[in-house]
Formats: sequence, structure tokens, C-alpha cells
Amino acid sequence: MNADEIDAVWAAHESTVSAVEVEQAVSDAAEDEVVCRVCAERFGQITDQHLQTHGMSLSEYQLEHTDAPIYPSDPDRRP
Repeated sequence: MNADEIDAVWAAHESTVSAVEVEQAVSDAAEDEVVCRVCAERFGQITDQHLQTHGMSLSEYQLEHTDAPIYPSDPDRRP
């Protein structure tokens, strides 16, 4: 498999999530969940490991999505 074919495979796995989908996920999330603003998936917290799937670090995510929480609002789920 050459580099162009590999790039095509990765591009096929990338998804584009609309702002509406993100907002719906945020409104549907439980108090002990946070929503990744890149893929609209719900998690117990946003981690570096997850953000690597988007090719970004936690600090890059925080710069791009300044209003997005890293930890859920549930006090039992905060560090």
C-alpha cells in the first residue's frame, strides 16, 4: 500500500460532525459525561488518548474549544 492509499484509508475513517450534532450530544449528555467537540462522542472525561485519534493534544483542544469542559459537572467525577 502506498502513501496515497494509506491517506485515502484514513480519510475514509474521518467523520465530519456538525455543530448541531455536537449541541444535541451536549444536551443529551448526563451530568457525569462530557462531549468531545470534535466527534460528538460522550466520555467520562476528555483524555489525551482520545484526542490523539483527532491528531491533537489536550492543550490544542482547549485552545480550539475554550468553552468545552474536560471533566463532567458531577462533583464525584472531577479530579
